[in-house]
Amino acid sequence: MLHRVLVYGTLKKSQPNYYLLEEPPGTCTYIGRAVTVDQWPLVVAGPYKIPYLLDVNGTGKHVCGELFELDDTKLEILDKLERHPLWYTRTPIKVKRITSSDDKPLATQCDPETVDGYIIHRPKTSLLDLKMLDNYDNQDPASSGYILPKDRKSGSWEITDIKETE
Repeated sequence: MLHRVLVYGTLKKSQPNYYLLEEPPGTCTYIGRAVTVDQWPLVVAGPYKIPYLLDVNGTGKHVCGELFELDDTKLEILDKLERHPLWYTRTPIKVKRITSSDDKPLATQCDPETVDGYIIHRPKTSLLDLKMLDNYDNQDPASSGYILPKDRKSGSWEITDIKETE
């Protein structure tokens, strides 16, 4: 089965975790750039400078990302990175494609489509005080400093730092 997923952070092309999409196992096809139909808060937080898309639909900005079509194997790899469903939850979101797979603007406007995105449900309200982005780029000083999972100290950033407890 194939799955369409919008990536908006470190999984985008030229970002630190893109290698997970381009290297085996599994297959993945780049569809093009897309933007969320609704506004969402995209923030960078914590000691590891992780980008989070917060489940506060209607707040924030229209978020630009990249749309990929993944097989089940590649989806499992992303689920593991995103710690779905403990940290992020893979959630249906509406997007509009704005470029083709060669990143050229589309000649005609596309209808919105529902794809999966990794979202933080029940975020701490303090995260809404952070600068909200419309586009994540680890090379941009506003969102730089991301630390790969393999380079993190255990226990220094917990789920309770970003999510409300149930």
